[in-house]
Amino acid sequence: MLQVTQLTFDDLILLNPSVEPEDETRLSGQAQRILQLFVTARRDSRLVANVELISIAAQYNARLFEVRRFLVKHGFCIDLLRRDRGGICWYGMVPIDESTFYQQHCYSF
Repeated sequence: MLQVTQLTFDDLILLNPSVEPEDETRLSGQAQRILQLFVTARRDSRLVANVELISIAAQYNARLFEVRRFLVKHGFCIDLLRRDRGGICWYGMVPIDESTFYQQHCYSF
């Protein structure tokens, strides 16, 4: 069984071998960087702040949409897990069966 602390992009492919490894190249460069940020954050058991995402892509919501569509094929989704008073939003990569975002928006994927 794969442990969360060891999760890499290659592990995502191994979790769902029906998804071709070439799918990663379908993501924009910014989306690939955001995906790697979330994979690393999940491995380190931490959340990703919107300020980190803005440093990669000003229109980070559009890139999150790309990454979410990609991750659904691998059994994961990006969820907004916490919102601070100062406007900081904290996101995390969670399994689909634990994702409130996916449950509310699965029709759009």
